[in-house]
Amino acid sequence: MITADPSKMTPDERREFARLVQIAGVLPLQYMKCRLLKHSWEPVAVDIDLPFGRPLAFSCERCSSRRYDCYDVRWGNIVYRKYVYADGYLITEEDGGRGVRVPITAVRLAYGKATEHDA
Repeated sequence: MITADPSKMTPDERREFARLVQIAGVLPLQYMKCRLLKHSWEPVAVDIDLPFGRPLAFSCERCSSRRYDCYDVRWGNIVYRKYVYADGYLITEEDGGRGVRVPITAVRLAYGKATEHDA
């Protein structure tokens, strides 16, 4: 596991972290923002069949990902949640990673590099 402190990383961990920054760099800026700031959810109409409970649906204003929740009508607990991510939001094998967990620090560095000319 890669530590957040580069001074404590082994050379192999530094190389892997640099690779993860490159992988994060392929994401569109709005997707990086969602990963850094969390999604900006707005309620929308439920447009899929959900298994049980009272359904709610949300769409992210930045990346268009969708979140579907079902809650227990007696207690209000979430009993089911499903995400449908926008095309290109998830990191794929072509990007160097399918299933790779890219730490937020790598996304932050990639975002900084992508926007440094804007500062």
